Amino acid sequence: MMVLVSLFSKAQQTVQQEEPFKHRYIGLGVRAPGIQVSDFDYTVYPGSRIILDINSNQYFRIEAQWGMYSKTNETSDGDKNDLHTKASCYGLGVMGMYPKGRARFIAGLRYGISDYSYEEIDFSTGGVIKNSGKIKALSFLIGGEYFLAKFFSLGAEFSLSSTKDEFSPASSSSTNQESMMTEGNLIFRFYPF
Repeated sequence: MMVLVSLFSKAQQTVQQEEPFKHRYIGLGVRAPGIQVSDFDYTVYPGSRIILDINSNQYFRIEAQWGMYSKTNETSDGDKNDLHTKASCYGLGVMGMYPKGRARFIAGLRYGISDYSYEEIDFSTGGVIKNSGKIKALSFLIGGEYFLAKFFSLGAEFSLSSTKDEFSPASSSSTNQESMMTEGNLIFRFYPF
């Protein structure tokens, strides 16, 4: 019994002597696709993104994101046409952070642009036509992250976005559609510095 008490007290002293949480300046991460409630699918607004964070101090973050989607379908008609679908998304955000122990609570704004295009068969001519568009989004987000280890964190984010889709079909005039959408995502970050 004395041995167990001694081990427990040594463990408590070790925990109390750990150095305080150290601020990390640069983070690299992956934003996993999450729950997206909108009219956009991942072919025009990629859900997965690569993230670069610059944390100038423990209360402020600048974040850049980039994501892409690419797919080629072969038609089953006699011409064997390849139909391409492509999208790339990039964004920049500014966020305030509130650190508490190993956790950070985050709130901020992000502006993002997604350029997309997809091809389809024009049945009147039999040729391939290309439709394209651009989605611009301004998002308010809240979230948090928890450092599981010194260099690694797991986070979650919820955002409300105002979007404008400028769609340019090949066969008719351009259209603009404005909408609101919500997203929830998991974020995995590695902090080398």
